[in-house]
Amino acid sequence: MLIRIQSKDGRVTYEEKTLTNELSFQLDKTAEWRARKAERHQEDPRNADAVARLKALSGQSGTSDAFAVIEDMETDVDNPHYDGLSEARSGVLASIGFSFLPETVDEVAVAIVRALREYPSVEDMARVASKRSA
Repeated sequence: MLIRIQSKDGRVTYEEKTLTNELSFQLDKTAEWRARKAERHQEDPRNADAVARLKALSGQSGTSDAFAVIEDMETDVDNPHYDGLSEARSGVLASIGFSFLPETVDEVAVAIVRALREYPSVEDMARVASKRSA
């Protein structure tokens, strides 16, 4: 897959990248988003630093149990936390380079799993709905 990279001076280059998993893909997409933010807010170096960190993380292979849990959850629509995964992942990835400075993709996976605990499961929402209707 070709990944589009735009430098601060506006030059666009393309790099060949093999995305090994969904998290790698999302890290790359977040890096692209941060690069646009860096362009708009050149006075804040955190965006450019976040881009570099996100790109480095996207090239890593995860080995932790949390990484395996996320990979399984991405395809298991029956998992009680499936619906919250996208939002939890987005929140964690957006914080990289600002309030969260992970060195490894496994640290990112652990943070996503922890964030998922904050989101109600489908069963939790069903219990609340049944209590409201009672």
